[in-house]
Amino acid sequence: MASVVSQAMSALGYGRFIVSAGDVGSDVAESIIRHHGTGVAAAHLTDVSQRHYFQGLPEDLTAEEQAYVRRGHAWQATEGGYSHEQSTKPSTLSIALGDSPVGLLAWIGEKLWSWTDHNNDISTVFAPDEVLTWVSVYWFGRCIGTSFGPYALATVMPNEYVEVPVAMTIFPKDLANAPQSFVRRLFDVRSFQELPTGGHFAAWERPEDYLAGVHAAVAAAR
Repeated sequence: MASVVSQAMSALGYGRFIVSAGDVGSDVAESIIRHHGTGVAAAHLTDVSQRHYFQGLPEDLTAEEQAYVRRGHAWQATEGGYSHEQSTKPSTLSIALGDSPVGLLAWIGEKLWSWTDHNNDISTVFAPDEVLTWVSVYWFGRCIGTSFGPYALATVMPNEYVEVPVAMTIFPKDLANAPQSFVRRLFDVRSFQELPTGGHFAAWERPEDYLAGVHAAVAAAR
């Protein structure tokens, strides 16, 4: 995915650009930085890859960083069943979800519910038609199976520093937020903003706050 994005930017004539992302997009953005980074002027991220706390951790983690790793593993144990299924049995799952629109709605809908900052009223973030539109893209596009690719074909994410300016926007109800000290082990952090509200789907939930992070990355690039 990182190669495709990088090739597209080159084909469009952009020799220098900024990447902005969250969730799997953060993995793609980091891969662009690490493997195609000559054109990346800066990056804006809402999280760092969860793969960082699964292997190759430094031995000098602070107490705060150790708590983050424990929190990440605990989150995987209670909420990460979808990830294990998508990475180990993607074909079986894609057939099941591709055969049932109600099943697909349940699969995606519970993540929208669980990972969003909505205080038990998801309509304050997503209108019913927005939820249905989201799920319908997967149903009519027949693309739920291909969406499992980043899980089934996952690559190792090294815990090595890369010198690209990064602006972080942290939303409190995201999945497992890394402390600033851990992020600084990976990137040249120029901005680290922790917001009082917002969840995992930040670009949709809190678009103005997300955009402010993009602006911070633009400022870092300059």
